[in-house]
Amino acid sequence: MINNYFILKAQVDYLKNLSSSYLIKNVFSTEKNLIVFHLLTDNGIEAYLTLILEKYLECLFIEDDKSIPAKNILYLFDNVLNTSIVDIRIEDKNRIVTLELSDSRSIVFFAFPKYSNLFVSKDGVITDCYSDKAAYLNTQIDALLPKRNTDATSVESTDIASFLKNNYSYIGKQYREDIIQRFESDESVKYESEIAEYINTLLTPKKFMLYNNEETIVPSLTPLLVYDNYTREEHNDINELITHFYRRYKFYSSRKEIKNSLTDSVDAKIKRTKSRISNLQTAITEAGNSDKFKRYGDILFSNIHNIEKGLGVYEHTDEETGEKEKIKLNPLISVSNNATNYYNKYKGMKNSVAELEKKVKVLNKELTVLEKQREVLIAENNFKNLKKMSKTEEKEMETEKLPFRIFKIDEKFEVWVGKDSASNDLLTMKYASQYDLWFHVRGSSGSHTILKFLDKNLTPEKSLILQAAAIAAYYSKARNGKHVPVAYCERKYVKKRKGFNQGAVVMEKEKVIFVDPNVPES
Repeated sequence: MINNYFILKAQVDYLKNLSSSYLIKNVFSTEKNLIVFHLLTDNGIEAYLTLILEKYLECLFIEDDKSIPAKNILYLFDNVLNTSIVDIRIEDKNRIVTLELSDSRSIVFFAFPKYSNLFVSKDGVITDCYSDKAAYLNTQIDALLPKRNTDATSVESTDIASFLKNNYSYIGKQYREDIIQRFESDESVKYESEIAEYINTLLTPKKFMLYNNEETIVPSLTPLLVYDNYTREEHNDINELITHFYRRYKFYSSRKEIKNSLTDSVDAKIKRTKSRISNLQTAITEAGNSDKFKRYGDILFSNIHNIEKGLGVYEHTDEETGEKEKIKLNPLISVSNNATNYYNKYKGMKNSVAELEKKVKVLNKELTVLEKQREVLIAENNFKNLKKMSKTEEKEMETEKLPFRIFKIDEKFEVWVGKDSASNDLLTMKYASQYDLWFHVRGSSGSHTILKFLDKNLTPEKSLILQAAAIAAYYSKARNGKHVPVAYCERKYVKKRKGFNQGAVVMEKEKVIFVDPNVPES
């Protein structure tokens, strides 16, 4: 990746060629694991050296200009200001970059994941650092350096992989895989000369390439056969390569994060919907067995004179089959009332089947929409479209947290319904706009209901007003009625007087329409 030793070395060489010294004007951070040095080159040009300490993204690049936010900026390393960077070097075969300062101190950048950090040292002792100060201050910086096994016995290499491990352990995964793919099957290859020549192209690079497949992006200083099926773009120099890589990587990461979040949300909705369908189907199956409750009622009425009052269970023997069946009874009520209860249970469950099947049908439609939404989401790679989808999802999540029932009845109109006295007040007095229409069933208690205009310049059609009124009637004590009177007016004509109880208001300039209570299927 970008924190490969050869890429870091090429960047160090590039920075040394730009200027013989850099005056440090300021050091600041605008986000976690990103440090910017505001510099002045020896020929008086301003520059911004950015160091990235994010795990596996450790790198550095320089820019001529940088947008600096007015807020959320953290200033760092005050004690190095107005000193000059007089030399930049990288430790041989290691990812440690040192900026030597004019006052004999050093700024040391550890660019490998285990110890990713930025240290200020004096005479080899750490005097300041970016993170974990308590752990590192006043310790020897040499103590943090990776230990090399100098006592290891040299083993003769029998294949390229072993040769690379023994002689070029620092080369990095992408170059190691490329060398193996190039030379492994060629018996004429001499490891030492062929691989030494390959390494030389990395030490003195002439090409600066990004391999890209819209999900993975790989920087390289030489053509890579491993990534031949990727799109390849070439850059003018190492600094341009690193800068483009980092920005593209952050873009892809952000896009992936948004996409994963949206996918997780849709998957959760699909799981909940399937669970609801399963529960309803179980209820339908149980309701389909409701005939037994009618049979219990018939048995109890047929044997009403033979059943003792106060029994908790009546054991009945079928005359034709001889099978015995136990029927639970409520001992506190009469046998006829127990039979009536079983008949009522039978009717209730029988009547519920149609309603349950209707709900399953609606949920199956919702499931189809969600599964299609997931397919579209998986195929979508346009960042703007994903951001738009994310904002819609955030709005839906915010809506779900509101203590109201919300029905979308048109592209430009929604119906919001309070759930109790407190949410009624909240809906009417805080969440309803002055031009929204306010509904309440006439002559009975019920929920405050709002026909919410998503565009205040529109006028709702009569059909939308009737839908909103039907919903208001449904969420009232008149739910089971017919031709229920519902009063409505603009929200600005709804008043809450001082001393009124929670949920109590008065209306002015209302109109009354008659509707049958109903709610939309979805």
